[in-house]
Amino acid sequence: MIGISQLLFRIKASGRTLATIAVLSAATLTAMEVSSSFYYDLSVDLQKNYGFTYAYAVTIRL
Repeated sequence: MIGISQLLFRIKASGRTLATIAVLSAATLTAMEVSSSFYYDLSVDLQKNYGFTYAYAVTIRL
């Protein structure tokens, strides 16, 4: 009986650890995907709006 009780306690503790690792992994992967998506969108937007390495403005005053 004591052996089974200790075994069940270890299984429950391992389950808690596994659940914690799964939640943290899911949160980390989600954060990485969101930041990657933002970086890609920013890169595309910058290339579309500012396609050249430099820009200059000419103002003509009459």
